[in-house]
Amino acid sequence: MGKSKKSPKKVDTPAWLATFGDLMSLLLAFFVLLFSFSSIQESKFQEAMASMQGALGVLETYPTVPIHDNFEHTPDMQRTLEGVKKKIKEIKKNVEALKKSDEVTVSRTEQGLAIRLDSKFLFDLSSANLRSEAHEMLDGILENLKGLPNEIRVEGHTDNLPIKSSQFPSNWELSAARASSLIRFFEERGMDPRRMSAVGYGEWRPVVRNDSPENRQKNRRVEIFVDL
Repeated sequence: MGKSKKSPKKVDTPAWLATFGDLMSLLLAFFVLLFSFSSIQESKFQEAMASMQGALGVLETYPTVPIHDNFEHTPDMQRTLEGVKKKIKEIKKNVEALKKSDEVTVSRTEQGLAIRLDSKFLFDLSSANLRSEAHEMLDGILENLKGLPNEIRVEGHTDNLPIKSSQFPSNWELSAARASSLIRFFEERGMDPRRMSAVGYGEWRPVVRNDSPENRQKNRRVEIFVDL
């Protein structure tokens, strides 16, 4: 009688090998995705990075992304940019007419425009009550913003000197109250409150280091952002 053939011995696959295979597939997909990002536009990348840095709390400079003039503009975008430039010129003209150009700066951002107001022009030290001298300037800014349907965000900032009072336990409350004072001023003069928001950042977003009285003064500010 011939010898019967033995069936091949079955080899069990280790359970970890299946997991390892899935991991390799995921890594391959991840690197393919990274490669597909290799042609990302520089302006979009910089904007995304700035947003990430701001969200992580590591942005120590003026929290806006400067707009670049070397990327392709669509017709709608070009009209928006022209509108921004016009508004900047109008506001700057009002600022110069009132001889307050040192206390107010207007600039263009990726999202629209930014108006930075020195707090010594707006408030007394450690106060959130608007000074009467600031009303004329704020009325001029308001007239330029009233005709726009866009969102308006007011941000309050302080220096790093601690404050502790019954009204303001910390710089958080002071910065938020100052931003809210501008919102209330605009609302009382006819600005739609649904368009506006106020936020306080305390001492945590300085434009310069708080290492001198002059620099601390620069950090005590209120900023108005208009998304266009």
